[in-house]
Amino acid sequence: MTMKTVSKIALTVALAPGMTLAVQAPANAAYSTQCATGTVESLANNLPIRASYSTSASVLEWGQMGDRFSCYRNQWALGSRYTACGVSQANGWLHVITNNGMSDGWAYMTCLEDV
Repeated sequence: MTMKTVSKIALTVALAPGMTLAVQAPANAAYSTQCATGTVESLANNLPIRASYSTSASVLEWGQMGDRFSCYRNQWALGSRYTACGVSQANGWLHVITNNGMSDGWAYMTCLEDV
């Protein structure tokens, strides 16, 4: 898994010599692609906030639709693939702070919007 701090929506990540993976989010994406405001809102019920950007990582907390989370601006990761909030095989994760403020976690990018 690769984590990058970026300020653009498009990114090319080197995976191995001679191989690249291009990631492009639509310009009109309804979800957050980079935590531009420092706060995101859950678009889903039972959104897992995980210890790392992997679907097998432990769940620190469950977000509900409308819950707001502080997030680290422009900090996201490409991790385990998931299908959520109308997007199949997504792998973008945003770095958030749990609502109890006790720890950092990672949540599905496709289920969060900037507020």
